[in-house]
Amino acid sequence: MPLLKKLLQELGDYMTVNEFYKQPLPEFESDEILWKRKGKGMTAYLPDFSTFDTEVSNLTWTIEGKKHGVGLLYLWQICIFGKVVTGRYLEEFVDLVQYLKKHYGLGEKKRMVVYVHNLEYDYQFIKSYFDKWQVFATAPRAVLYAYTNGLEFRCSYKLTNMGLAKFLESEGTNIQKQTGYDYNKLRTPRTVLTPEEMKYGEFDVIGLYQGIKSLMKKNDDNIVTIPMTSTGYVRRDCRAAMNSNKKNREQFVHCRLTDKQYELCRKAFRGGNTHANRKYTGMILEDLQSFDIASSYPAVLLYNEFPCSPPQKVAVDESGLLDIMDKGLGFIAEIVLYDVETTAPIPYLALDKCEVYDILDMVNDNGRILKSKKLKTWVVDQDFKIITKQYNYSKCEVRLCYKWRLSKLPKELREVISKYFVKKTLLKGIEGEEYYYNKSKNKLNGCYGMMVQDPVREAVYEQDGEWHSDKVDVFEALEHFYKSRNNFLQYQIGIYVTAYARARLQEAIEICGDNIVYCDTDSVKFLRSLSISEQIMAINSRVEQWALASDVSAIEYTKAGEKQVLGLWDEEKPYERFITYGAKKYAYDQLNKKGEVEFHITVSGLGKGAAKEIGCIENFRLGLTVTNSGRTISEYDDNINPHFVWVDGYEYEIRSNICIIDTTYTLGVTEDYYNLSDFLKNKYERVKAERWTYRERI
Repeated sequence: MPLLKKLLQELGDYMTVNEFYKQPLPEFESDEILWKRKGKGMTAYLPDFSTFDTEVSNLTWTIEGKKHGVGLLYLWQICIFGKVVTGRYLEEFVDLVQYLKKHYGLGEKKRMVVYVHNLEYDYQFIKSYFDKWQVFATAPRAVLYAYTNGLEFRCSYKLTNMGLAKFLESEGTNIQKQTGYDYNKLRTPRTVLTPEEMKYGEFDVIGLYQGIKSLMKKNDDNIVTIPMTSTGYVRRDCRAAMNSNKKNREQFVHCRLTDKQYELCRKAFRGGNTHANRKYTGMILEDLQSFDIASSYPAVLLYNEFPCSPPQKVAVDESGLLDIMDKGLGFIAEIVLYDVETTAPIPYLALDKCEVYDILDMVNDNGRILKSKKLKTWVVDQDFKIITKQYNYSKCEVRLCYKWRLSKLPKELREVISKYFVKKTLLKGIEGEEYYYNKSKNKLNGCYGMMVQDPVREAVYEQDGEWHSDKVDVFEALEHFYKSRNNFLQYQIGIYVTAYARARLQEAIEICGDNIVYCDTDSVKFLRSLSISEQIMAINSRVEQWALASDVSAIEYTKAGEKQVLGLWDEEKPYERFITYGAKKYAYDQLNKKGEVEFHITVSGLGKGAAKEIGCIENFRLGLTVTNSGRTISEYDDNINPHFVWVDGYEYEIRSNICIIDTTYTLGVTEDYYNLSDFLKNKYERVKAERWTYRERI
């Protein structure tokens, strides 16, 4: 677009809404209009799209020690037809929408797409200015797209799965996200903004427009064919491959789940195994080794076997479950265990996946069960193998069980996964091919997300400013799921992906024994031991045999001649020192490329600046409060009617809005976990100032 090129040459080339009205609008011939099937009808789309963004000041106050606030919008901007149009009040945006609606005859059956990066945020501001929204959300407030007055707002964050800066960098756009903007500066619609401040907002929408245009071009898409989410690219590739063989559709329908079977699968589904060894909680440990599985989930998809027959209900006891496995079959079951107990450093039974009958009699290791008089849980065969090996119990009662045959995934599906792996490997380390390398890597990792999409989603909607989530009829949802030609993956496959990955991780955990310090989905960290390292690496010979026996490529070489085998255990950079207080809560010292020690932290939700504030590993202790945490809380104001705030002597009308409030983070553990660790109690009750270290003698 000529005007967009002009914007790149002349910074600050933006206009008001009134100036935009004086500009000629592009006209689209009938053959340029794009069509998309929606339900039983067709909807027309303008071939070009827009990008929209808002700038907001967070007005906060404190009541009884707690921060509250509202968001005051002081600027909005839209990149439309090569022009950047800005306004200080949302009423101006409403007028612009009505102008476009009238000029192009927009409505429910003829739409213009507007991309917004993190739509759920901006939607909170604009929703009260328009009536009759049609919103699709994946959870309360998690808006994927929203329609009103001929405009279809889409979330570009969910499309890219990246922050705006990273997305623009990955696409190599001419316009990149600007840095150095002072978000803490108070601005209102009356504030005279500097050219640099205007440039910041202007570049966001221009860059986003360029980025999505680039994304479309590289994937041969248009506004109708482009997916709504990042996983959509993988689904599209895999769906096309699966549809090339009609037997796959027959298999998909043949293995359908009933509503009761689906409910059992939902209860049995579990993610990765992330946990810390309670024995070492709070200790500063020296000289740790770390191993991780390369592409753990994709490897499972290529090498392992999955349910390939309809679930068959069977009446069995514990020995019957073992017989099913001995015959090479799989199962899913509801079981009740009595007098359960383990001393394992990484207990397997997760509290949130069990129903404990007497909670007062249960011993809890940070969300894992060490001891319980009686509990009910839901397992597949891979889980049951681990439980029988790790736990002692007096009785196993099988309440419900379905068995099924197991086989490799359809070759057409595995060929797509293999293609991603091969392409990623061939592009690794090649200068100028970083974009396509990362895309292949993301698609490879995205295969798992596609496998675990829930076929029965709750109905999420907003009514009178409040979000609701209603349960849907499972039977009807499954009927729709299996009838739709867009669906091709059995839900039970996704359950097995994580189960197999946990089983592979468990093998390494057991090799580590008491030396295990921490595990996370596909990695183990342990006190240095040559014997343990050799045993973990010995697993790789078996993995290579799987790769060699595979009928799709699982071995490839980089341009530099480095052999890559999908699913191998790799040794990571060791830790000089390491300390953890549980899952996603650790800090460490590690050597950089210059041989200098650098301090890092990994705490869920903490920003990069936190490590600098904490300073060193000795300061990473219970009770530590981080002020520069990077954590925020969102305070929503859902009042869609006009109300007012006073700022610097002026009154401003606000409607529904959101305020982002910075918050501190205090490092802590649960009372149960604290009481479980003799080390923590001793350390903080008797020798609070003492530094503790542990080093295995080799």
